[in-house]
Amino acid sequence: MFNYKNRLFFLSIILFGILTIPFAGCHKNKAIGPFKKIVFITIDTLRPDHLKCYGYIRETSPFLSQLMEQGVKFENAFSASSHTAPSHSTMFTSLFPYEHKVLRNHDSMNSKLFHLHQVLNSLNYKQGIFTATKFLEGKVGFPTPEQEFRLKRFTGEAKVQYLMAEPNVNRAIKWLEQNNNPEQYFLWLHLYDVHEWAEENSPTLPMEYLNMFPKYGTPEAEALIDFVVSKHNIPLSFYNNDRQKYYESMTRYDARLRYIDDQLKRLADFIKSKGDDDILWIVTSDHGEGLGNHDYAGHGEFLYQEQLHVPLIFSANNKRLKTLAINDLVRTVDYLPTIIELTGAKISLEQKVQGISLVPLLTTGKWGEQKVAYSFAERRPKDSGTLRGPWESGEIFSVHDLEEKHIHHTESSNEYYDLKADPFEERNLGDHYSSLKPTFKRKTDELLKFFKGGARKLGEQNLNQSEIDELTTLGYM
Repeated sequence: MFNYKNRLFFLSIILFGILTIPFAGCHKNKAIGPFKKIVFITIDTLRPDHLKCYGYIRETSPFLSQLMEQGVKFENAFSASSHTAPSHSTMFTSLFPYEHKVLRNHDSMNSKLFHLHQVLNSLNYKQGIFTATKFLEGKVGFPTPEQEFRLKRFTGEAKVQYLMAEPNVNRAIKWLEQNNNPEQYFLWLHLYDVHEWAEENSPTLPMEYLNMFPKYGTPEAEALIDFVVSKHNIPLSFYNNDRQKYYESMTRYDARLRYIDDQLKRLADFIKSKGDDDILWIVTSDHGEGLGNHDYAGHGEFLYQEQLHVPLIFSANNKRLKTLAINDLVRTVDYLPTIIELTGAKISLEQKVQGISLVPLLTTGKWGEQKVAYSFAERRPKDSGTLRGPWESGEIFSVHDLEEKHIHHTESSNEYYDLKADPFEERNLGDHYSSLKPTFKRKTDELLKFFKGGARKLGEQNLNQSEIDELTTLGYM
């Protein structure tokens, strides 16, 4: 494995190669590529087990279920971080957080890094980038949008610090209209509403979405509680054994998801009204959410599966994709090489990035010459500010496959879980560092050497008052 500096040098050579190759339908499997129009959706803080197409008993996502009928669903996709900006940066660079160095919300990516934006530019894709938060806009590789489409500072009595799904979809539709429905485009739409599920009496959720689900005390409500307790392993004790509080918390989460789903359907209907019938939809999330698993409601502090497991759906009409459910392990770090290959760009997938193209799984349901051996994730580092005051000090990272998982703590005891026997990570089997699988051991040793060498230099962010207000209102401080 190249060291980090060598990898960046190699990537600069790869990028030069991309810039000298014209766009062409050179994909070896012409049945699915190239795609000239790609809609990439990231639904912040979305657990896949709250989607009907992933087995949830409540219909939270009819549009996403419809997409699944014409595409490939990945059952075991995992993020490289349980924090928003680092996770998105990994999707767009195929590097892990310690490599691309976007470790916190409001960190900015080094413009010299190999990034999806550069590839799309070289292939003449028009790019529409619509984040719902300022801490992502212009900071995770894609440039800040032109003035008309930039996020404005959010003000008002509600102190809302993110753009709701409806106005965000409006921006995307306006961009498509103003650009005359470009012949070739990449549209990234980031949706944040689910992230704010814990807020009661929120002004940012239309009440009809809360009211569309049965009230507490009905047989349907009791069935949902029993289902989540049993299938998601979220204990009633986290909600003080208050079944009504438990149910209303899940309903707030589900209602926000249904609101997002309706807005995505509206975007799809607009695209269809323009005569487009050849769109590749990619739907995923940056990370999951605790909701009470491991006695934790949120995300970011830990690296358990409920915080790292994300949905991943590729959908296209005209039967360009088979309808498949893939159980193999895949990761957010695999998105970049996959998207590049689906554009039809003639690029060697042996480039020294961390990801592997998922195109073999999309076409045949089976791996080709390479396959994912492990998933790696890194906790957002603790700093001296108020952002993560009570967190455990030191570095925490995890390595897992579908059978076992190692969570390494540099300043406390390590954790080890048998995921086949204990999928909810309830029985910590202790420190198995010396007897880890070779792939796990190599990755762990690589990170320990990285941290010991002093490569992690985490400075203060020096946020301005507007940025502090944003992160405070969103619950990060």
